[in-house]
Amino acid sequence: MRALFFPFLAFLASFFILLFTKESSFANLVYFNTVLHSILMLVICTVIFYSAYFSYQIYKQSRQVSLFAVSLSLYVFGLVFLVHSMYISGFVEMSKEAFEVSEHYGLFLGSLVFFLLTVSFDKAKDFVFKNKTVILYCLLLAVAFFVVSMLIFDSVAVFLNQYIDYFVFLTAVSFLLLSIFSFRKFKQYKNKMYFYLSLGFAVLINAGVAPFLYEDWNIFWWYFHLIFLFGFLFVLFGLLKNSHLSLIEQKNE
Repeated sequence: MRALFFPFLAFLASFFILLFTKESSFANLVYFNTVLHSILMLVICTVIFYSAYFSYQIYKQSRQVSLFAVSLSLYVFGLVFLVHSMYISGFVEMSKEAFEVSEHYGLFLGSLVFFLLTVSFDKAKDFVFKNKTVILYCLLLAVAFFVVSMLIFDSVAVFLNQYIDYFVFLTAVSFLLLSIFSFRKFKQYKNKMYFYLSLGFAVLINAGVAPFLYEDWNIFWWYFHLIFLFGFLFVLFGLLKNSHLSLIEQKNE
């Protein structure tokens, strides 16, 4: 049970920073700096895409579908943050509603893809491996199609924007469930990758809290970015720390 303290602490630490900031004199701080934002997004996208690539390479060697699920989800998050970066930097023009829907619905989709970690692919493992490239490209094309659709059909983006808070909340719930699941997998297989995933997901729970507090360029908006940076750094560290699943899980997955 002592190990459970660490994911809980990861969540509490990032959550109490939000609470402390909300009650402090920094709550109304607005800092407009596109250069700093571009640098921060470059770091975030580098961490995410490198993690996705690294996980995919490990999957090709080990054929463990869990690693493929991690890679798929990370590529979705990478695309979402790439769109975010291009919009804020002015490289892509879209309505505010289209941007918000593309980002937050995209983040929710990324968290859903992570739930493939919970699925057993005993009978479909060979099929998934054989069609891994097709599956990856289809998912990325689906995300790109959704973003382009929001650009073209602005009225749809305005409609979906009405329900965006529900999906932000569901993203937080998804990361909570993923953190619990990953911790249970760690306890079951003693695989450190799942331990660091549980830490990362625990931090990312707050990605479903910060949007209810932030406005563009305020302190909570900046902190929203940092939540993803530190959350995915935990994921990357887990992949680097334990680049293949244990033999026990290899037999049971």
